[in-house]
Amino acid sequence: MKSHRLSPSWFNIYIEEGSTENIRHKPDTRALTKQLTGRIRETYWHIYPTQHSLYTNKTPIILNEITENTTNSGFDNEEYDLIIKEGDILGSATSYEGRYYSANPETVSRYQILNRLGNGMFGQVFKAKDLSKEREVAIKILKSKGTYFRQGMLEISILSMLNDIYDKDGTKNTVRMLDHFLYCNHLCIVFELLGTNLYQMLQKNEYHGLNIIKVKKFMTQLLECLDGLYNARIVHCDIKPENLVFDQTTNGIKVIDFGSACFDNYTLYTYVQSRHYRAPEIILGLPYNNAIDMWSAGCIAAELVLGIPLFPGSSEFNQLFKITDMLGLPPKNILEQGSKTLCYFNKLGYDENAHYIMKQPFEYEMENRIRLEPNKKYFRFKTLKELIMRIPLKLGGGMKEEITNLTEIRLSLIHFIEGMLQYDPMKRWTPSQALYHPFLTGQQFTGHWEPPLSASQPRPPEDDILSGITSDEFAKKCFGNDITLHGLNTAEYYDICTSALQMGEVVNITCPNPFQLPPMTPDSFRKAFENIHKRERSGSGSRITRRRSSLLRNQENPYRAQLKQPHTPRSNGISPMKIVQEIHEGDDFFENGLTTVRRRFDSCNARMNRTPLQEFRLQRNERFKPNDVGSVKLEDRYNNNIFKETAIVHEPSNVNIPIVPVPIRRSDTGQDPFEFAPLFIFGEQSHQ
Repeated sequence: MKSHRLSPSWFNIYIEEGSTENIRHKPDTRALTKQLTGRIRETYWHIYPTQHSLYTNKTPIILNEITENTTNSGFDNEEYDLIIKEGDILGSATSYEGRYYSANPETVSRYQILNRLGNGMFGQVFKAKDLSKEREVAIKILKSKGTYFRQGMLEISILSMLNDIYDKDGTKNTVRMLDHFLYCNHLCIVFELLGTNLYQMLQKNEYHGLNIIKVKKFMTQLLECLDGLYNARIVHCDIKPENLVFDQTTNGIKVIDFGSACFDNYTLYTYVQSRHYRAPEIILGLPYNNAIDMWSAGCIAAELVLGIPLFPGSSEFNQLFKITDMLGLPPKNILEQGSKTLCYFNKLGYDENAHYIMKQPFEYEMENRIRLEPNKKYFRFKTLKELIMRIPLKLGGGMKEEITNLTEIRLSLIHFIEGMLQYDPMKRWTPSQALYHPFLTGQQFTGHWEPPLSASQPRPPEDDILSGITSDEFAKKCFGNDITLHGLNTAEYYDICTSALQMGEVVNITCPNPFQLPPMTPDSFRKAFENIHKRERSGSGSRITRRRSSLLRNQENPYRAQLKQPHTPRSNGISPMKIVQEIHEGDDFFENGLTTVRRRFDSCNARMNRTPLQEFRLQRNERFKPNDVGSVKLEDRYNNNIFKETAIVHEPSNVNIPIVPVPIRRSDTGQDPFEFAPLFIFGEQSHQ
């Protein structure tokens, strides 16, 4: 589909040849009805944002930051966060995209916003009430930017893998994803609502360490989760106390926030993990895999005992300084491999005689032209062993506080933490190995312990190894032989990702075009997926829940039609022809109203499919005043029957329905002669 700059007085729609009907992507065109019924409150508020609520007679309470400018057709603030008010109802029932773009297209979802739980670079998290099932949930609403959206689709893929295959019964302590849907160009992910996190628990405890009973319990549950991620070849990339959250139903903790997660065969970013829990291979610029999560686990084990982070660095340099100050310098072979080693170390000598010394703070400041904060010393003791042996240690109920037993516990704890804080990832314990340690099992610790051979062994990093299929094979496997993408939008990308996932593949999110690069699917997942379907075809084994977020593809699904060239996967069946429609109006009202145009009619209904588009034209709707909603109509050129009534936008939107910008009323500001509603779109056809 071609893109053209439009003059203020001309309206052009270009539709290329080659379109054929594709029932798989047949859209829901009931948007106007939805706007005037289920979304009437949102419609009213967007037109009159400062007025009292029609329901409560109170001014709506906005739960996020209000900025001077807006984005996304007025739905977002300038940070691309969705503007949310207390009491807003989100879900497929009120979204523009409709229930097709949700985890469960067969049903509609309604989530009433209660309050905001937090926000970050990715977006916002809100507490909400599921009106369909009468339960409280947490909704993560990502920013309406492409990079965050694509990362969110990877998060959905990873959570689906965990919830449906690797942790289906919940014993691996990963958070449950309940739903996901598109809402006004935002990706929303619904989770079970959990309680406080470990950081809040330490904060409430005035940053004093927990007793050994709790440390053992929480570390066991964390390592069980990491063991599941190891088997799935998933790297969490952000293990920290804030992401270990209490589940009141199990009286344990669950790991949340997979927004930074990736696969160990295809790591995405070089800058990952929160600083205090960042592995040395990340700081030094080495390839990485699941072992970085084990480094974070070692830091957390120490923090649960100490009450504060083991390595509370104030910068990358200071973080590395604190690590080396307590653990010594990294091995030479690790430093030799690091792409950023010379940023922090001076290399003295050559070849076998070469050795490294860490730079002084003033050297780092001069080279990078920055000012470092002075190093703060939080502990009186320098080495990890000295620290653990000297601090007060709480045993907890049920443990005899005998001197000999306490010394053994301290030594066992030191050995346990050291095994997870090995500089060399190939010597760092795996989750399976750490779970066998006497500190967790309660077995006697004699001063020396080696992990059993039956436990999973460390794996070398395999960055950027895409095994299995090429991009062409991926496209053919999931969508047929003939695919050409033009101006892919969020709904189309969502559709492709979720459909590919049901075929056992994970779209490569590093490129806006999902078919340009081979998929990111780990080979182990592809095999696990195929094994599940073999068992199902044979009638044995458990079945995966048939839902949109599920990984089970329906072999008789009629919607698995091929995507035909040249349209995007969301083809609508418009007759194969190239059409140019032009409308010219002399007055400034119409010129202002049509300066920005959605250039696609990809949600036309059955009548549009049967009728050549050249028989339609945009015309002034005499039933409405010129500056009212609906003042422009799509008219049959010959029969004069109204086909669809329009509504309004101020700028192009990524929703999957045709929209024409029409002003709603005269402006009082003087800067612009007209005001525009954020988004209002075509509804069902109506004949008169």
